[in-house]
Amino acid sequence: MRNLAGNLMKMGWHCELVCEATEKSVLPADIPVHPFYYYKPQSGTLCRKALLALDKLFAHKEKQYERFVERNVDIGSFDAILASAYLFPLRSVYRIALRHGKPLFMDLRDIAEQWDSTRFMQHSTGNPILKCIARQYVSHTVKWRNKCLGMAKRVVSVSPWHVSQLKKYNPDTHLIFNGYDESLFTGKRVDTKHFVVSYTGSIYNFALRNPQILFQAVNNLIQKQEISAGEVQLLFYVEDAVRESLLMLARNTGVGNLLQIHDFVMPEQIPEVLAQSSVSLILNSTATTELHGILPTKLYEAIGSETPVLCIPVRDDDLQRIVSEQQCGLATDSVEETERFLLEQYRIWKQQGFTRMTAKDRQRFSRQSQAIEYSHLLTH
Repeated sequence: MRNLAGNLMKMGWHCELVCEATEKSVLPADIPVHPFYYYKPQSGTLCRKALLALDKLFAHKEKQYERFVERNVDIGSFDAILASAYLFPLRSVYRIALRHGKPLFMDLRDIAEQWDSTRFMQHSTGNPILKCIARQYVSHTVKWRNKCLGMAKRVVSVSPWHVSQLKKYNPDTHLIFNGYDESLFTGKRVDTKHFVVSYTGSIYNFALRNPQILFQAVNNLIQKQEISAGEVQLLFYVEDAVRESLLMLARNTGVGNLLQIHDFVMPEQIPEVLAQSSVSLILNSTATTELHGILPTKLYEAIGSETPVLCIPVRDDDLQRIVSEQQCGLATDSVEETERFLLEQYRIWKQQGFTRMTAKDRQRFSRQSQAIEYSHLLTH
């Protein structure tokens, strides 16, 4: 939303952003912003737990948010209200729009239905009683969300799967992909001394994301002497918790000496990491029923940087279809197909010092182009 607001302002719109914030939040300097602190920076643990309980039992946070907006924003001066959230503060924004007679637009990036369980909730555990409470809480809040969706003038979401779900509650639901910032991801490519396959992001565990297909394919190519081990680097920017298991997996598949594990890369460093990468690795979920409609930001960033994408494994989902339709890389669960793709990119790198794959509709995924789509939806 911050990026969208900035782009709309460049097009002549007046936008103000009201967002929940914490003491660690970095607020934009180029957009009028009203930070809402439910948990005050000086709040102690006991105070935070009390506020959490009040919120779950009496929707205290929503009421505080409404009061904050009414005190700090001149709602009457705006033509429309756009709410972007998972659940909070959709109900609050719905009531504010209703009270002021303003058209309400909703942007939902994540929805409860994309998970098959409540495991995404911070407070759900293996305790059956807590699980039951979590399900009831989600069910209650989702019912309210659906009522708000039905009252919205238009709804936007980020994948075909999400749109198909939300159309059940509001037929006027539109697809605008989450995209890349073209001021950062310019398509610049950099000559490198190594053929670099990079991965940025969390792995959690190998039951969810597993790079074994990549490791096996690289080892096979080395054994066949089709690529030189001294020219290959596997760069993983991941969480500390998986370092040992990731290194063990690489060693067991014969590529331990090629693997370099680093801390998470800062967002502002990702454009340079991708510019120097010969292939960008995307680890699709290995779960077949737990996740739906997940299109990671790293896909769009790779498209923006024109870095060839390797997506493993295949789940016959929106992610695979985009990679295939945009001709920006390979989505597969085959070691042999992965070998052929890597060898092709390796040979290109050997010839010119870098690789490049330009997506068929690259510009469609830029956030600047998406702001134009948004402006049309907001005014028609």
